[in-house]
Amino acid sequence: LYWRTYTGQVIEETDTSGNPTADYDFFGGRRIAWWSSTGNSLENPGFESGSAGWSVPSNCSWCSGSETVSDDPAVAHSGSYYLSASSTSGIWVAASGTNGSQWIPVNPGQQIVIGGWIKRTGGTGNLDFDCEIVDPNYNFVAWCNGAILPDGNGGTSWQHYSGTTLAPANSAYVMAYAEIHCCGDSDTSATSGDFDDAYLGVGGVYYRFADATGGTSAVTDSSG
Repeated sequence: LYWRTYTGQVIEETDTSGNPTADYDFFGGRRIAWWSSTGNSLENPGFESGSAGWSVPSNCSWCSGSETVSDDPAVAHSGSYYLSASSTSGIWVAASGTNGSQWIPVNPGQQIVIGGWIKRTGGTGNLDFDCEIVDPNYNFVAWCNGAILPDGNGGTSWQHYSGTTLAPANSAYVMAYAEIHCCGDSDTSATSGDFDDAYLGVGGVYYRFADATGGTSAVTDSSG
């Protein structure tokens, strides 16, 4: 899908679930920067293969709660299947990538977009799609800027959320997950929610620079 300005310039491309696959910036009618991914890096983003590729990761020793993939097209955001989870203290349900691993390659300087559709079904804690970035030895580097439904009573119908992060130095892999009670959430209520149509996009950020005459331009990738 293409999103355009009133003058017809394409400023964003999304998949059919509303997840961004490319963004464009213009100045003076010329495209000066853009980001594009190779598509969704997740193996089973819409849960249409059941729970395949989704599980509580081994590095989440504190995770506590329940998770299940349900088959009900009347409830799912799209298709027939969706993830339901609940927790009081916090839980991750991590996704495998198209590479068959929960750890998906990323380079420093690449842009990471995490997102999907979330619906609150109980409690007041936060719910999100988020990701963890590690170095080549799987040491922690950074958390992503998550796609977060915040604390409160809102979000009881399906809504789309997304977050964008520039991979810092030493980044090598990223793991995406659905989560309840993220980020040191002070709310400890028994919170439950549904998740569907997840997205993890990894791609270069490109900049266009005019030459000394203002004519031919060069294109550089921020990830090198």
